[in-house]
Amino acid sequence: IVSVDLANAALTPLIATQRSEQMPAWSAKERALVYVTDRSGEYEIWLHKPDQLDRPVVTAKDFPPNTTQWFIAPSLSPDASRLIYTRFDRLGASQLWISSVSGGSPVALVKNGSGYPGSWSPDGNWYAYRQLRDGESLLNKVKTTGQATPELLQTYLPRSHQGNIALTEELAPVWSPAGDWILYFDHGLKLISPDGKSSRDLASLGDAKCTFSRDGSQLYCLRSDGSGPDSPLELFAASLEGKVQRVIGSLGPEFDAAAGYIGGYRLSLSPDGASITYSIAKATANLWMIEGLSTVAPLK
Repeated sequence: IVSVDLANAALTPLIATQRSEQMPAWSAKERALVYVTDRSGEYEIWLHKPDQLDRPVVTAKDFPPNTTQWFIAPSLSPDASRLIYTRFDRLGASQLWISSVSGGSPVALVKNGSGYPGSWSPDGNWYAYRQLRDGESLLNKVKTTGQATPELLQTYLPRSHQGNIALTEELAPVWSPAGDWILYFDHGLKLISPDGKSSRDLASLGDAKCTFSRDGSQLYCLRSDGSGPDSPLELFAASLEGKVQRVIGSLGPEFDAAAGYIGGYRLSLSPDGASITYSIAKATANLWMIEGLSTVAPLK
């Protein structure tokens, strides 16, 4: 998990161990971040706060034994008291759940429905997310009370599928801190108002991954500069009309955003609005020597 300064594109590791840490998300108002890690052996959701030890807040033990496959893209409420996340069970079914950071039993966010990662509204009362149903992708919003009935904002056809997962819908929906727009991916980036009545096409930004500035007046985006294979990444600010306003700097291609699940891609703005946080792919391999094999019982 890395942090990139929005003033000069300087990149620094935020959480980096020999295990997997990915899909981080800051709270909008508190210095608290959640992410997915397998450092305990199984995938869990952990909480990170500066000057405190990281700790698990959601694990497989919160659900019936041997039913959890993995957790995807957790998202903290603005006050950092609750989190919403997608859980896949052993049968491959996905569902959104809401948990308290202080503990307690998870509650299904949506009544009778599946769901993929999204984000909270600035007031913490709503959650925008994506649902796949009968070959279509639905952009919904739902109250964060638990067991709520969702409201449809937009229906569209994903570009490609593998089973029930849309491969090209990389960006989890992002709710503007100003509350006036939701950023989502539909054959390119688009904006839609929370009431579903207004929209904007940001196709000019190509396949950029973006998030809102702290006041919601512009976007911060990351994309390939298009100079060729393994070309550098360009970090830039763009207007809500999709026009590049300012190039902040460049990063090596190895610092592109990555996640174990495509729908979990997210550039998460820090609470002070000065940096973005996301996970990158960095693989390591080691040779090991095993001693004492003569004492191992032979297989029968």
